[in-house]
Amino acid sequence: MPNSYSSSNLQVLHLAWSWEKIRYLLYGLIYDIVFGVLAFGIFPVLVPAAFFQKKEKESWFYLFLLCSFLIGCITIAYMITLPEDFGSRAPRLHMRYLEPLVIPFYILMVDRIRKADYAEREETGVLQYRQRILGIGIVIFAMLLIGGSGGGSFLADNSTLLYYELFARFISKSEIILLLLRLLVAIAVIAGFIVVCKRKPVFLKLFGILFITLNVVNSAAGIFAGHYRYGIQEEKRQQAVYANEYLKDLQGNILLLSEGKDTSPEDKRLFDTYMDVEFFVCDMDGLEMQALLEDNVIDLAYERLRCDVSGDYYPNLSHVDYIIVKNDYDVRLMEDSAEKLEDFPLQGYSIYKNLDSGKMYVTGET
Repeated sequence: MPNSYSSSNLQVLHLAWSWEKIRYLLYGLIYDIVFGVLAFGIFPVLVPAAFFQKKEKESWFYLFLLCSFLIGCITIAYMITLPEDFGSRAPRLHMRYLEPLVIPFYILMVDRIRKADYAEREETGVLQYRQRILGIGIVIFAMLLIGGSGGGSFLADNSTLLYYELFARFISKSEIILLLLRLLVAIAVIAGFIVVCKRKPVFLKLFGILFITLNVVNSAAGIFAGHYRYGIQEEKRQQAVYANEYLKDLQGNILLLSEGKDTSPEDKRLFDTYMDVEFFVCDMDGLEMQALLEDNVIDLAYERLRCDVSGDYYPNLSHVDYIIVKNDYDVRLMEDSAEKLEDFPLQGYSIYKNLDSGKMYVTGET
């Protein structure tokens, strides 16, 4: 299927059309909405809906925010979830596209609760009716959350859900433990509903404390995640600078063989950041690449390599003169097909001169 950044029309559905894609698109949309509501704190989205007043401009502003939120979820499901995560029970979340709406939702929630508390003395029956609507919304959300999955998204995509992502990645060792976390969240939401119905001022104080606490936790987790994923030692950075000068002296196309199973592997980070020479990147562990390597040879005159970023094929890559691969990878060039250059300054990496630039002889065997 096309990459989400290179395809933006109905070809996402029309290529290899199937009802499975339609069903998965609906699943992805519901999934994105549920975790979007969770990322926003649940109540800022549901409370203004239950206490909607068509005569008040604040309610119409809420309707505008809700439409923006839903349009964002639809766009994410169609443009990203379907093309990139088709078939996954826990597709990546992309809350960064929705996060600018958080504060306006929060302000509207506070406004609605304060006005509902004032109206409680005059319209008890109407208030109880609206609270029942809110309760139904809370129960539906809790059921969808418990029945969902989540976890495994890129940390940069989810600054409002980093606490959940870190739990899913580093603390939870099984789906059962992650299910218990969702159960706890659902119980907390139901408890919050009881408080908002009985003691609205208390709810606002508790929610404000929780809102600030989670943002502090998310910020700290973001700093930790940034160092964990993107941190590179000074020695390695210096070696990369020397390697860049080394590569400038080479003539011909340079190909970095990497692996796509890791979100941002060290080799891609080093080369993207410190190399200003032109080079190509290809993931070796993709299904398409595995099919090309069934005979351990890629004939560039007839077979094309796919860019790891855009998902498109390199249009003019008809020969590869040098190949770079990290030593830790289970990737080797076949004997007598390439000559290893011994003076490459980047430790942990090897560079080979491809003796037949029109073909690549690669094996996964160490």
